[in-house]
Amino acid sequence: MEHITPDAASTQPEQPVLVSVIVPVYNVRPYLSECLDALIDQTYRTLEIILIDDGSTDGSAAICDAYAAQDDRIQVIHQANHGQGAARNVGLDHAQGEYICFVDADDVPDRRYVATLVHGMDDHGADMATIRFSHIDENGHPIVRHAPHNRYDTIVTLTREQALALILTNQLESFPWAYAVRSALYNGPKRIRFPEGQVMEDSATTYRAMANGSRLVYLPAPVYEYRIRPGSTMNGSNPAITQGSILNCARILRTVDDLGLPDNDVMDIRCHYFEILIACHYTLLKDHRLCRHDDDCMTQARYVASLAQSCAEHIDPSRLPPGTRLRWQLIRRGLSPMVAFIERMVRR
Repeated sequence: MEHITPDAASTQPEQPVLVSVIVPVYNVRPYLSECLDALIDQTYRTLEIILIDDGSTDGSAAICDAYAAQDDRIQVIHQANHGQGAARNVGLDHAQGEYICFVDADDVPDRRYVATLVHGMDDHGADMATIRFSHIDENGHPIVRHAPHNRYDTIVTLTREQALALILTNQLESFPWAYAVRSALYNGPKRIRFPEGQVMEDSATTYRAMANGSRLVYLPAPVYEYRIRPGSTMNGSNPAITQGSILNCARILRTVDDLGLPDNDVMDIRCHYFEILIACHYTLLKDHRLCRHDDDCMTQARYVASLAQSCAEHIDPSRLPPGTRLRWQLIRRGLSPMVAFIERMVRR
């Protein structure tokens, strides 16, 4: 890990390269114009802005078309609703740029957002770059939230292995909009696409893009506003979040040995996802709203316990928090349903 002073000498490319900005759009009418205005106003001008209208029913599609009529850098693709992962994949299929950025249509990128990422990659010979971000509410007011991703205050360059270890233990976020990526990492020989039909698809994808690269640069500039709003997929108790977490755990634990990471990092990653599995197991038992029927929750909880058992055979328990070790022992002894029932009654 190499720390670099922000005023270090840099060279920028003689000719600006094309950057593809991919924006999935689904029923975000109150916020869409602010996002698109911010993209049109980017200081980095050599852009193609790909809007994927994912079956919007609130007038968002018409807003997309109106902006495309005013700026020839914008193209709109209309499709039936298939979810954010599928929309991002359509954008990747159409992207012509040397670099790729993703933006969520209810967020607000700073006008320096693209320039910061692209110049950071070029200056430091990186395949990926990431930036700081801030949180805002549905009205655009700042929200104070701690994010491990934002802890650096200097430019830091990371090797592929260092970056993967941080992303896979959530010390760097997986949000696609927090990164710029050389398009070859997605569209090259080892083609990568987002899982479709699930939420938290970014957690199953960003690390795979980094695995195709060799170097990531962390840029401390806070140039993106991430909107937290009521009704968001990632807000509140959402069955899809639990299901997405389980799918991601299974996928990552199945492939972590193939990433070529040091043994110590692999152990940290396994322990991290073991903790998530234990949390998901108890969540399924405690909150039956996550399933159509109580029996469904029990079946899924047993499946998660079986994943945890497979993972437990390859981890060092001493690296786990005491609470996780206790909850795992209760699962092994068949006591977790009773514990979850008691916790549910106490919560009432």
